[in-house]
Amino acid sequence: MSEKKINISVNGEPKNINQQLTLSKVLNELSIDKQMISIAVNSDYVAKDQYDSLTINENDLIDILTPIAGG
Repeated sequence: MSEKKINISVNGEPKNINQQLTLSKVLNELSIDKQMISIAVNSDYVAKDQYDSLTINENDLIDILTPIAGG
């Protein structure tokens, strides 16, 4: 039996993922390194210690921010 899929958006790009995934598992499926990023889900900042417990839902908007070097 295949798992039901849900639609989400990652940095404005539509994605179709298995339902009932945590944010951490979504990042793993998308091969995104969790070390040097910040994430907002539906415009709310998500602390790194919540990645394993936050379940991603249908139509969630995930924004992944990376540091920019400047001077």
